[in-house]
Amino acid sequence: MLKKARLNQQFEFWPFHITLVPWFKLHELDLPIFLQFIESTARSFPPIKLTVEHSARFGRDHNVQVMLLNKTEQITTLHKQLIDGLSPIGELESSLHIGRGFIPHITLSSDSSITAGQKITCRDLYVVAKVDNNLRQIVHSVALS
Repeated sequence: MLKKARLNQQFEFWPFHITLVPWFKLHELDLPIFLQFIESTARSFPPIKLTVEHSARFGRDHNVQVMLLNKTEQITTLHKQLIDGLSPIGELESSLHIGRGFIPHITLSSDSSITAGQKITCRDLYVVAKVDNNLRQIVHSVALS
């Protein structure tokens, strides 16, 4: 989330966020290992400063409007470390946007106030779980150091 969010917060409509890792399945017994990994990874990164570049459309039908962010070495490295650390214990959903295909972006909603040229800072990592088909919940958060 680009704005501070609280643990156990639930939502149907995503707040502004940058997806660093797509949906994945994780066995309940591996959750403590995964959360420890997230904690140690976050501590090795300072807050990440990014610039909003321009709008684009994602999705199979190109109906998801996003704002692309500059692809810095820092955010690319964080993405790679998260994917590499999750791969042995989690089952990642297939995505073209993993590894070399990673495109940092913010998905826009009807009340979007993100504009090209805007500077943003990613300060926290959040782990979000699907509660049901429409509801999501923040189950863990850690600050980038």
